[in-house]
Amino acid sequence: MSISIIVSHVHRLLSVCYFDQRSSSAPSRTLIAALSFADAHAAEATDGLGKYLTSSQTDGEMVLVVVSSVSLTAVVLLLLIILITALRASYQKSSTNIFRSHVTAYFVSLLVSDLLQAIGSIMNLKWIQDMACSSSGGIKQAADIGTAFWILTIAVHTFNVLVCGIHARRILMFVLLVAVWSFIAALVAMGPFILQNKSKGPYFNISGYWCWIFEKYETEQFVLEYMIMFISAVASFILYVLVFLKLRGNLLVAGGRFRFRSVAKESAWMPYQNYEASDLRVHMVSVAKHMLLYPIAYMILIVPIAACRFAEWTGHEVPLGAIIFRHDPSPSAFSTPASTTLFRRLIWEGTVPLEIHVDPAELPANSDRGLECYFIQAPRVSYLPLLILEIKRFLVDIVFDSAGAKLIKEEDWWFETEDKVLMRWHWSIGLLYDFHTTTSTLKKRSPDQPLAPLRLILHLTAPPTDKLLLSPSIEACKQAFMGQLKEADFLRWGNTKRMTGLRQAEQDGIWEAIRDQPAPDNFDEYWKIASRVTPTTTPARQMSPPPSSVSLHSRPPSADTAGAPDKDGAYNVRSVPIRIYLPDGPVLQDVAPPVELGGYYTLGKYLSMHVPLLFPSSNRVLAYPIVQGVMCPLEAELAWLGACMAGADGWVNIMIANKSFATGSLRLWTAEQVFKGSVDPKAPSSGYKRTSLSQVCYTGLCKELIGTIIVMAEGHGVTKAVSNGLPAPPFDLPLPDRPEIISANMLKLNTLIDPPRMKFLFDKLVQHLHAFVNETNLTTEEWMTTIRFLTRTGQMCSDTRQEFILLSDVLGVSALVDALNNPPVGNATESSILGPFFTEDAHEIEHGESIASEGKGEYLWVEGHVLDSRGNPIPDVVIETWETDDNGYYDVQYKDRPEPDCRGRLRSDKDGKFAYRAVVPIAYPIPGDGPVGELLLKLNRHNMRPNHLHMMFKKDGYNTLTTALYPDQDPLVASDVVFGAKKSLVVKLETVKSEKEARARGFQKGDEFKLLAFDFILSTDEEVKAARAQYAKEVNATGSA
Repeated sequence: MSISIIVSHVHRLLSVCYFDQRSSSAPSRTLIAALSFADAHAAEATDGLGKYLTSSQTDGEMVLVVVSSVSLTAVVLLLLIILITALRASYQKSSTNIFRSHVTAYFVSLLVSDLLQAIGSIMNLKWIQDMACSSSGGIKQAADIGTAFWILTIAVHTFNVLVCGIHARRILMFVLLVAVWSFIAALVAMGPFILQNKSKGPYFNISGYWCWIFEKYETEQFVLEYMIMFISAVASFILYVLVFLKLRGNLLVAGGRFRFRSVAKESAWMPYQNYEASDLRVHMVSVAKHMLLYPIAYMILIVPIAACRFAEWTGHEVPLGAIIFRHDPSPSAFSTPASTTLFRRLIWEGTVPLEIHVDPAELPANSDRGLECYFIQAPRVSYLPLLILEIKRFLVDIVFDSAGAKLIKEEDWWFETEDKVLMRWHWSIGLLYDFHTTTSTLKKRSPDQPLAPLRLILHLTAPPTDKLLLSPSIEACKQAFMGQLKEADFLRWGNTKRMTGLRQAEQDGIWEAIRDQPAPDNFDEYWKIASRVTPTTTPARQMSPPPSSVSLHSRPPSADTAGAPDKDGAYNVRSVPIRIYLPDGPVLQDVAPPVELGGYYTLGKYLSMHVPLLFPSSNRVLAYPIVQGVMCPLEAELAWLGACMAGADGWVNIMIANKSFATGSLRLWTAEQVFKGSVDPKAPSSGYKRTSLSQVCYTGLCKELIGTIIVMAEGHGVTKAVSNGLPAPPFDLPLPDRPEIISANMLKLNTLIDPPRMKFLFDKLVQHLHAFVNETNLTTEEWMTTIRFLTRTGQMCSDTRQEFILLSDVLGVSALVDALNNPPVGNATESSILGPFFTEDAHEIEHGESIASEGKGEYLWVEGHVLDSRGNPIPDVVIETWETDDNGYYDVQYKDRPEPDCRGRLRSDKDGKFAYRAVVPIAYPIPGDGPVGELLLKLNRHNMRPNHLHMMFKKDGYNTLTTALYPDQDPLVASDVVFGAKKSLVVKLETVKSEKEARARGFQKGDEFKLLAFDFILSTDEEVKAARAQYAKEVNATGSA
């Protein structure tokens, strides 16, 4: 019985001390509206109603419900035992029948209060589902004060019997039962019927973390609950101390007067050891001893409960040590898989309404033109190509006749909005809905008001393939989805081990679950595989956050190893992959750390850093972030969003909807307005303010949005335009009346160029560029798109990133220039591209030393010889080598790089031999957040480089060889995004398993390492010069240039 009693109250301490803490790391919140995705914007209609669930609460509610279920079970079982025992004893007429006593009735009432407490806590699930809060709050208050009243009643009754010797009549028991329960009901009813104030909102509502008396009724919370509980606890404690002293013999009662005395240990309890067994007092003493357990447990539990609540009321932070039932004091919502699964399932099962109209001009003859509109509740995680077959069945069965049905080809279908905006096939349907429905017409509405459907126009012919990012097919959609999933995996963990570790059938299974949605088992099938990639538990502490997209893949998370992941790297998230959607601008792609300076990184901090004009840190924000159709609070933890609110492709998609102070409604600022600085509602309408990039947004993330920033000169000061001082050409040029005259005039102007090599280059540039324009019949729109692309490419360049080199690489120009300038010379080792990560500050190392610090990856031993074309060793060759670590990053990509790592400089010995320790490099993606990344998506190309080891060989008299070796186990070798891999440079890594060999080579741990043995052959300067001349002749002869 004692165990059941204690279990039934454990959740009291757990609930308040677990939830009522205010962490300095700003606990994450998510709108309760997130729990019903059919009501994407309902949260705005619940202002003032305590509408948030913190990440701690999400965990805690789950724990509370579980513990409350245990409490409910214990109380019900105890009541059944009492009932059965009472029925058996009902035939006994003895005065010692305990079930005929007052204390039993009071104790049963106490258990009923515990029963109500458990039911009220379990009802939190009902609240989570449909906001049924008032009944849960009322039941919880009745349970709390009921417990207090009945504990005090039992204490008073026990005191009367054992200390005062007063035996109340049976009628008094019934009077007390009716009176106390009536008083409890009156106190509960008083709130909503008498004390409720319209300005404060509902009396019973979401109070911080559960349904109870709303937080604006602080006085009522104290007087009508905590004060009652304290009075009960203190009074019961005093009464039971007196009972204890009386039973022990320290307290004497005579004539209504109390007298205390000291009693020797051997004489204690003597007054009650000589009573006859039939005496009722013996039984009451026995019962009283057992009943002491409950109020003692109650008083022990109520002290920390009240301490947590009072600390909160006085504005103090509750120490994390008060959360005594939690193994991890951090408030991360990753900590329980149950809460993560809840939100993932809600996102997975969420749907949005679509209203699809077939373009009337494209309907086949004899179609039923009154039924060409199709309504569908589409899954948020699905894609438009996956709806084609269902739409086709409807059209064939209802709209088209048999002849018309034979004419249509679904591969020609495409969608656009009523405003003629093409729908992106590679965006999920939920993302498309959020992007196209978050407009200036968005108003506040009630939660039960249905969502307006997104109206789409379905075209049956002539897809604009020149404008569509992807061909409208399921296979193209699959490839785009898998590419985004893999990129998110790399950004989240810093490597591709998890995705590449999945078998092809498992990777296909991820897409098949999306494709077949809403089949009943798809959620489990998807997450059975995806959970190996996406986190569900607390990420490891990260010492410093990764930078923004200005140096994405140029500066990953800090190299500080103090927070290095443990052996189980699956639970150590480096970054949260994020995409921000602003209207009239490209998608902004970035990564964010899960923690910052020891605290959890919130959405508000992230947005105030990257878009401070819309999300200032000190002033009222001008915008709302929308995630999965929900207006997400700025206090939401990014780590929690990454685990619970990411799309099926692994990305957290944040839609920015901006708020107008004048109307209180939502609108979308255009990108032009944002970057002209005109979003301030108080800004003058006569012109734009001069606004620096740092005032508008974080440069690295947003500068790619800026085509041309219009800045009006202050004071209207104007200076005279000045020429460059060069005269007009000394020859006449015909007016460019025809296209061919333009090309001829350009070539004639090139005769002014000196030196000859420059003239030659510009002649060829004009000839080939103009020929390209003529052959392709280039349109003005296409050329302006190219101009904007090149403009954005230049704007992405910085000291740590060269987007134009990236463009040159992916177009094959870098590899082509390298091949032309380093033609094959006999048996000499072929060259490869230098890449952007070479530096000249590598440490000098001796033969056999390591270029990588310990813990940077799997051990690799590299050895070989440097030879000339005749096979003779070349001594004293300077060898530069550099590579990635096991996260796929070069050392220069880390923020605050302490010193060179995974790179080194050594020399060949007198026999041309060299050897050094390294780590096995891994594959990595080139930056995908800029215009080049977007280009690769349009070209249906991945952005991955295979794993490789860079090496450079330098010696006077010999041509400098820049090359790289590519392990053959990487499947990306053949499709290297920058065309760097060559057949002769693909090598095999041998696995050596010998502790003796490992120690002999200087490896500190384990008994296994990889061996790479390769001899490099250098060409002399003369040999290369001759080879280049011969190669140029061959190229010119074949016209392949």
